[in-house]
Amino acid sequence: MRQYLAILVCGLMIGVVQAGGDINDEVMIDLAWDSGCFNCHDLERSLRGPAWLDVAERYRDDDEAFERLVETVREGGSGNWGMSA
Repeated sequence: MRQYLAILVCGLMIGVVQAGGDINDEVMIDLAWDSGCFNCHDLERSLRGPAWLDVAERYRDDDEAFERLVETVREGGSGNWGMSA
């Protein structure tokens, strides 16, 4: 269940940013906290994983990003962001 929520949150946050929405949406942030996303990610700065804003910016114009990111959340994606994330 936790993995499903993480995938849902990832998709929602990226979709909202791609559509020009607000990444600080309270519902999305609550889902991310409940799913454990913030153990590795932050909204604005890199921790163990990239910041949500950095992910959204990288994939903003990529129509196929959602499917790839869902797979990355499911399987893990170490190394996609270099050594810092």
